[in-house]
Amino acid sequence: MTKSLTKMSAGIITMMALMGNAYAATTACPAVSDIKQTIMYTAAAPNGQQWMGEDPRVDDTVLKNVTFKMAAIRTITEKTTGKTKTFVACDYEGKNDEGVRLSLTTQAAPKPIGTAWKGNECKENNQKLCTFE
Repeated sequence: MTKSLTKMSAGIITMMALMGNAYAATTACPAVSDIKQTIMYTAAAPNGQQWMGEDPRVDDTVLKNVTFKMAAIRTITEKTTGKTKTFVACDYEGKNDEGVRLSLTTQAAPKPIGTAWKGNECKENNQKLCTFE
């Protein structure tokens, strides 16, 4: 009985590990063409999440003039609750001080994937090289 219980426990642990990996989605900052602008900038993200950003100037030409510049994984502590929050910030910049920042708050701390990341920053001109899960 002990041997079969050990095998069953090992099987359950393996299955749980595989299920945990099934929910981890690899993603990257959205392409400029995927960003939708109203007063806010938004883009779809995996698992029903959404990238969010805003530009108080509300200039609809900004998206036509920006390109991806960098991604960064950030952790902040909320002053009122003391809870930490982790998010990915994606920066897009243009020639005339134009800029857009989108952020994606994640449930678990994002993990950088690939060699383009230096610590928690990825400064590539191609957002597809700045993947994370």
